[in-house]
Amino acid sequence: MQETKEMDSIIKLLQLARKAGKAKAGMSACCSSCIKNSAELVICAEDISLNSKQKVERIAQQKGVELLTYGKKEMFSELFQRTTTGLICIEDKNFASGILKALA
Repeated sequence: MQETKEMDSIIKLLQLARKAGKAKAGMSACCSSCIKNSAELVICAEDISLNSKQKVERIAQQKGVELLTYGKKEMFSELFQRTTTGLICIEDKNFASGILKALA
């Protein structure tokens, strides 16, 4: 039951961040956000390819952006109405801390 409650609150926060224009999806958008120092949190899907995860981990680490592994590509794709995406970048401190708090 708690897992569902946790997931619901994270999905709601991701939806709000997307609607507010504070969430980006996809490899190029997430990497660009990290490089521009706009990213507060990068979320990788659990089923993302190892190569993609290593690439975004390297950039996030260089820029001091927190990286989190959570959810599946299918969930991210549905949230962002894209065919496939395994990465989400949050560009707002409040949304990022809310997501991290929901996982704690």
